[in-house]
Amino acid sequence: MPKTPYPGVYVKSGKIYVVLYHNRKTYRAGKSFTNKTEAKKWREEKLRELERGIEIDTNNITVAGFIPYFLSEYTEDTGTHTTYKSHLNTMKKYEIADIKLQNLKKQNVEDFASQLLGDGYHHNTVVTFLRVLRRLCNVAKSEDYEIIAKNPVKQVPGMQKKKINMLTPRELSTLLNSTPDRDAAIFACGSMGIRLSETTGLRKSDINLKRNTLMIDKTFKRKKERPLKNISSHMELPIPEELVPYIKKWYLQTPEGWLFPGKIPNRPLDETSLCNLINKWVKRLDLTRITFHELRHTFITLLLAKGVPMYVAQKYARHASIKTTIDIYGHLQAEHLRNLIGDVSIFMDNQSRKRPRKTKEGTL
Repeated sequence: MPKTPYPGVYVKSGKIYVVLYHNRKTYRAGKSFTNKTEAKKWREEKLRELERGIEIDTNNITVAGFIPYFLSEYTEDTGTHTTYKSHLNTMKKYEIADIKLQNLKKQNVEDFASQLLGDGYHHNTVVTFLRVLRRLCNVAKSEDYEIIAKNPVKQVPGMQKKKINMLTPRELSTLLNSTPDRDAAIFACGSMGIRLSETTGLRKSDINLKRNTLMIDKTFKRKKERPLKNISSHMELPIPEELVPYIKKWYLQTPEGWLFPGKIPNRPLDETSLCNLINKWVKRLDLTRITFHELRHTFITLLLAKGVPMYVAQKYARHASIKTTIDIYGHLQAEHLRNLIGDVSIFMDNQSRKRPRKTKEGTL
């Protein structure tokens, strides 16, 4: 428990924060204070303001000005609060942050989306930004604030994420058999559902060729080795029989240390390098244009096409909740997937595939 020097004022990691409870609602300063006196002063002024009923100048508050109120709706230091805060801090760098909420129009939101795309953000990332902004406007529209009457973000078309692309089994076989040993091993990892940052974080010691398993217990992103984001992601994954040769061949060539070492000493290939790698090969081999993460989608989809139960797919995907798996893949029924793929084999075409191996969870 954080030390509390004054009611509503607490110290965490050497910084002083303020929380105020008033009429069943939580208010936070949205910043830290250098000393207790400043913190207490803010809390007392805020309380007087609330009791007078002068909380927000609804006619003049901007998008940026409303951010602390929006964030106060979520518990601090949770994943949701951290994600929203990160996106909104980025949003402050754009013109939309200085627009008054009451003057915010559909065109302003569309201009903001165009600016993000112009700065190199992926379409799906832009959609995420707009969804955060939509939630912020929903709070501003709620009966607690009533700053705006309509949410302008809801009027913007293209709020849906782009369709997920996947490789067919034949295309996946081409990708694995037409690339150098290292690249084939990288794509094999992606093709067994391993995430991008998990692939960069693999060490040779994570591979167990006696058991044909691969341990996922860390990631490597932003130049640093990091723990997994949730417990369910930590798992010793069985390597599918069809993929063992690709991983084993590279395993026997690479020295101890990172499984996929980069050009910088003592560092693995970074995420950008892996993204560029998949882009290069799908273009050169004239395959369906996919991202590295869509290799993961391909794997889970092919499992479901074989009739593997959803709860087993959840285990392989290492989702914390089966709801996540259902949200992403639940609308895809096995029969529809077979028609979509045109081949019920998991990885290889009918001429090259081996007989499926049965496990307690299902057929691989």
